Amino acid sequence: MNYIPNINEPRVQKRIKKALGFVGACIKEDKPHAWSTRYLDKHLGRNDNNLGNWLRSNLLICTNERYSMDSGICKQYIKNKTGYDELVSFMKSTAISPSVLQVNNLIKDWVQDEYKDELKNKEFTYKDKSSRLWHPLQNVRKEQKLIVFSENGLKYQYDIECCAPTLIYQYSKQIPEILNGDTYVQGPNEEYLPAMLKYISNRYEVRQQLANDAEISVDLAKEIINALLNGAKLSSHSDSAIYQLLGGDVARIEYLKQNEFIKQLKLDIKTCWDYIKHTLPKTMIVDKNKRTRTKPISSKQKAGVYFDLERQVLNSVITYLSNTNNKHFLEHDGWVCINEIDTEELIKWVKNSTGFDIKLDRNILL
Repeated sequence: MNYIPNINEPRVQKRIKKALGFVGACIKEDKPHAWSTRYLDKHLGRNDNNLGNWLRSNLLICTNERYSMDSGICKQYIKNKTGYDELVSFMKSTAISPSVLQVNNLIKDWVQDEYKDELKNKEFTYKDKSSRLWHPLQNVRKEQKLIVFSENGLKYQYDIECCAPTLIYQYSKQIPEILNGDTYVQGPNEEYLPAMLKYISNRYEVRQQLANDAEISVDLAKEIINALLNGAKLSSHSDSAIYQLLGGDVARIEYLKQNEFIKQLKLDIKTCWDYIKHTLPKTMIVDKNKRTRTKPISSKQKAGVYFDLERQVLNSVITYLSNTNNKHFLEHDGWVCINEIDTEELIKWVKNSTGFDIKLDRNILL
């Protein structure tokens, strides 16, 4: 497009700074995310406005044009890193002081301004959906978000260690005896699951070893393991979650299929779900051979079970934090708060109210 904004106009400067802060805070270069037109309009300006359209074309790359207003499906975007960096440099060379336009300052200022009332009062409004509590702050880059939290008095960060495998494994051991008439169907899981237990006990070591063996990053190793826990397949099909995580690297997918730890972990995960599945509603289907059988548990159902378990624990934590007047911000399987917690007391509280044994990581934000 031929439009060039007037950088010396204060309103244009303000809009560009806000757009750079939002994109830098919330939109990743390598992970597409769905964003509604209304949300992009708020932070970048309307698409039918010259400046809003110019900012979109310079700062975003649309990776999936599919959307449906009726189904709530939004287009997906990643950050246009080249356009972003060029715009920051352009702004530094013109009207605004370069120190103001350090990327970290842009992001921090945007977060502080966008959520200033909630951060000041330590009272956050969440959207309750799919057994999870959602807040836009959860989308902000972790390193910048933690700086803002610390500067606003939320200095104590806690995470539930290895939350997903811990809760899924323990839940499989809580399954009551299930009878079909007089026939015993299922009881609690009493099997020994070596890979699952190894991962729960030594997650950092396991992720590092898998990263070294597969020649991938530790973060990617963690994502692959989490995907397997939620029912993802090690498949070369382009629609599969792990195929997409690995960028279509079929050689690495084949390697992971042969990796001894991954092979055992898949068996352990299957064992957990073999016990849990009897607690879920059954759906009957007719297969290609005209036989009626039970439909396998879907990844969506597995995620739903995990989110329900996670929410039980989080609700217990929320009650404890409220009872101790400890203001906080929640992030699914973790939180930040204003006061240090007696972790032994909280762990005992969660155990008594949910039956789950959890461990906590603590980090003090400076």
